[in-house]
Amino acid sequence: MIQLKVYKTKGDNSTALFLDLYDTEPIKLTLSIEDITQADATSIFSKTFRVPATRHNNDFFENAYEVDGIDFDVTLKNYAEILVDGAEFREGHVRLQRIFRNQDLDRIDYELLFLGETRDFSSTIAEKTLCELTMTDFNWAGLPQNYTNASDFGSAPLVPGGPTSNTQFTYADITSSWQAYPESASITAGYADGDLLFPLIDHGNTYTGAQSTTDGDPDQGRIALGPATVGSRSFTHAANSLATTRLKPMIRAKRVLDQIFQDVGYTYSSNFLNSDLFYQMYISAFGNNESVGMEIGQITGTNFSSSETTPGFNSIPAYMYNSNVTANTSGNYTVNAPVIGSYFTCPAGASTGLGGNFYVMSASAEMNGEIENSNGPNTTIPCFIKLVVVNQPGGNILQTLATGNFAGSMSTSTINWDSRNGGYQPLAGDIIQVFCDSSAGQALDIDEVDNTFWNCTAAPGSYYAPADLDCEHKQIDYVKDILTMFRLVMQPDNKRPNNFIIEPWQEFIGSGVTYDWSHKLVEDMDSVLEPLFIHSRLR
Repeated sequence: MIQLKVYKTKGDNSTALFLDLYDTEPIKLTLSIEDITQADATSIFSKTFRVPATRHNNDFFENAYEVDGIDFDVTLKNYAEILVDGAEFREGHVRLQRIFRNQDLDRIDYELLFLGETRDFSSTIAEKTLCELTMTDFNWAGLPQNYTNASDFGSAPLVPGGPTSNTQFTYADITSSWQAYPESASITAGYADGDLLFPLIDHGNTYTGAQSTTDGDPDQGRIALGPATVGSRSFTHAANSLATTRLKPMIRAKRVLDQIFQDVGYTYSSNFLNSDLFYQMYISAFGNNESVGMEIGQITGTNFSSSETTPGFNSIPAYMYNSNVTANTSGNYTVNAPVIGSYFTCPAGASTGLGGNFYVMSASAEMNGEIENSNGPNTTIPCFIKLVVVNQPGGNILQTLATGNFAGSMSTSTINWDSRNGGYQPLAGDIIQVFCDSSAGQALDIDEVDNTFWNCTAAPGSYYAPADLDCEHKQIDYVKDILTMFRLVMQPDNKRPNNFIIEPWQEFIGSGVTYDWSHKLVEDMDSVLEPLFIHSRLR
């Protein structure tokens, strides 16, 4: 039995109505095979219903289509469902096409056109590009695996099923990615279940002279075999080791394709797209600008701000300790203890060769230093603060980034440092502190440090691998490229709404059923056979 259930308001069961129908023929379903160069899914099912103008039906048509005599609004449509033997067969919408009036029989009929609700796949994706993808966790029937690796792709906007915190790629993450299938037998081996790969590819170097004054000497280690000497800087030597931000990632092609389908509410069934062959294919996420390494996001605005007004917490020589923290958006500032000092851990590289990221920091302190003299007044010693990179909090100084002005008698020493002005460029994991020092080079008899301040207003931010996919390549074009490259057919699935069957053309044609229709041939008429050369001579 066929039933047509219509709604005045979609999703509101209280407005649902089963229309009175004439006895109808069994539903015949015609499916269309999608062209291999297109990814559009037009309505794959339609049916015309002629329904009687019963009192039950009239109430619906008068309200839904503003039927007034023989006039009605043809532009209106209503959500509807077709049920076959009580089970939902198709959902879609109905439009009132015609009204039939028979004077002799005193009968009025309505003609409804039902269109199956299959959205246009291409228009749903719209103009979205690959770099607009946000990976989420999901699963659907037929997928070989459940996707639970959204947070492994880096730091993305907080979305349901997406990352919940900043993620920095580590040495272990990068090297484990090299174990992805087919290096390992499992399709989920490697980092992010094998969906993220960091190939050993050299994207070039910068030559600003930041590390050496020798012409032609690169700023970073080179991904090439050779000596560690100036001009070569082979990465095989510890002195020229690669930063974790140096290797740009590639993303498994299937993960990108599946996310596109998931985002628009579609699924697919495919032996080919779930095959071992397709699992080995990756697309580059090398960024949309020229850069040596990953394009780390830049944060401008207060990264952290700290101060200390309690006397006695700071001294000379010692690392600055600031316990009053009014901002710490990155979470990279640590108050620590007075004997060790507060510190900032660099989240990512700041070199212009790593996406043009930079740091801006300011610090100040009121300082006084004196050495006592046995035969006269004390000697005032010039004091100053300096911004330094250390091997560990409170440890040895490795690099001096900036030095403040001399101060004494509780005047202020100030630092304003911008990494874009040159000098050492901090790397991911570097520890930065402010050191309170003096020109004496020795312990002072009297040292005073008060009203200390240290903040950061610009720093490299987070990194998100999908954001480095091609921003000029549309998602719908990516789907079409895969269909064309492997000559695939997209066929709407008559058993699952919003699901496609995607297989190579040759396999799709070969999977059909062969029927013998020879018994339908008309054999009681003459068959005329003529040689071909007669027609050739006539032409």
